[in-house]
Amino acid sequence: MLKLIEGGLFAGGHEMIIREIEILTKANKQSFLIVPEQQTVVAEREMTDFLPSSAPLVFEVTNFTRFANTLFRTLGGLNGKHADSLKKSLLMWRTLNELSLFLESAGASSDISYGRISKMLNAVKELQTSSLDAKSLADAAKQLSDNKDFSDPRLIAKLLDISKIISLYKSLLKENYSDSDDELIMLAKKMKESDKGFLEQTHIFIDGFTSFTEPQYSVIRELIKECNVTLFLGLPKNNSEAYEYKELKNTHSRIVKIASECGVDINLHKIDGVKGAASLLVSEIGTLIWRSSAKADKEIVLADKDSLSIFEADSPYEECEFVAEDIKRRVMEGDKYSDFAVIARNISDFIGILDIAFDKADIPLFISKKDDLASYEIIKLIQSAYSAVTRGYDKRDIISYSK
Repeated sequence: MLKLIEGGLFAGGHEMIIREIEILTKANKQSFLIVPEQQTVVAEREMTDFLPSSAPLVFEVTNFTRFANTLFRTLGGLNGKHADSLKKSLLMWRTLNELSLFLESAGASSDISYGRISKMLNAVKELQTSSLDAKSLADAAKQLSDNKDFSDPRLIAKLLDISKIISLYKSLLKENYSDSDDELIMLAKKMKESDKGFLEQTHIFIDGFTSFTEPQYSVIRELIKECNVTLFLGLPKNNSEAYEYKELKNTHSRIVKIASECGVDINLHKIDGVKGAASLLVSEIGTLIWRSSAKADKEIVLADKDSLSIFEADSPYEECEFVAEDIKRRVMEGDKYSDFAVIARNISDFIGILDIAFDKADIPLFISKKDDLASYEIIKLIQSAYSAVTRGYDKRDIISYSK
């Protein structure tokens, strides 16, 4: 069975999943919560706060990769060791070297840089994410070449080149290693071939995703055949046709299609976008971030009008000075500096303006912004030295290194 929960910002879908997990845990029923890999640690900490100490006996926070390893221990099929990024890079270097004379679109090239290796590894991973293999690309190239109306031989050559690269790379990799990127495909195949019923009493909860890769869809397909699956999508009940929800809408359509193909009933549960919200005001004005034509509910805004102030300034300098003076005033009234956060669309546009305004107001300030690693001088030094060595001490690389 598939239970599909949909709700927008502060709708309470996540909280609904937590309550269901708590009930199952107290009843000693097996359950898993699958979240994106980058959210695994945060989710584990969150679940620890309210579940009993015995919860790990029947409940686990996991991600698709870890969940695959868990099921492989039950179903079998996991063998070999994984190649790390360095080993994969070396294997791709060997692949490109051996195929250099047979690649049409790139031509024979002895300059196989790390950047080229990295791009090919990323291309292989992206194709695996879409469940495309060497044969699929070769078939696509043949269909295009057979199409008399198609007149771009470069695309055909590129498809054939990538097909050759993937085929040889996979062959070399499988000689000594198993590919971690193929595990979900292997898992879906293993679940399909195994005896049914091994997950019959298990509840699977999937939360935090806006979309899934093709291998993940394959695993979900097998899961909804086997056990109770609850999936939460952050698709609001109202305005779900808006552009910013396109990815979620596509995910919803794909899940519904998979369930239909498997003959599985869907229990669709749509939650009102503001019901149970921590702040009705924040939930209501959240739509204003995405659409200039959106309008907030005046009753909700007026009911909590002291929480929202809009100040229009003539320049960024005036904006920053107002923010600094307002924070200073509130601190004098009893607030703490740590109670405030200043958020900008592009914080780089305010560097040299915001810090000066805060310095004048004698307000301590910490600025957090994303920096490109290549912008650091020490990294530039290493990169220029590496380029000089690998590209035959080209004059431009030597000058760059000297600078």
